[in-house]
Amino acid sequence: MRNTNNKVVKTRKPHNCMHCNIEIAVGTECRTLSVKGYDRGWLCKNCERVYLDCLDAVDRLGSTPFGDEGAYLANKEYVNKAYQLWFDIQDGTNTFLDHYLLDRLNKFN
Repeated sequence: MRNTNNKVVKTRKPHNCMHCNIEIAVGTECRTLSVKGYDRGWLCKNCERVYLDCLDAVDRLGSTPFGDEGAYLANKEYVNKAYQLWFDIQDGTNTFLDHYLLDRLNKFN
């Protein structure tokens, strides 16, 4: 992601999670993201964990040794489970994070 402002903060006013749309209460620690061309968004702790799992899964897939088909298939399954969880908790609205995660995954397909 280019031009990203990505921080863990404590909220000063209530916000809704940009992914699952639950309310994030005042004083709650959450991740805030801002990408040029998009509005700032907040991720609740659960969505942040799943988002970071997706990033980790794709990084694992990318670092699989060439020719190790078993490791590649195991990592591919890990990626599929992480992404499935990401889209299962979604409220139905696509965000820039959805596009970013899919772009990263498509590099390996």
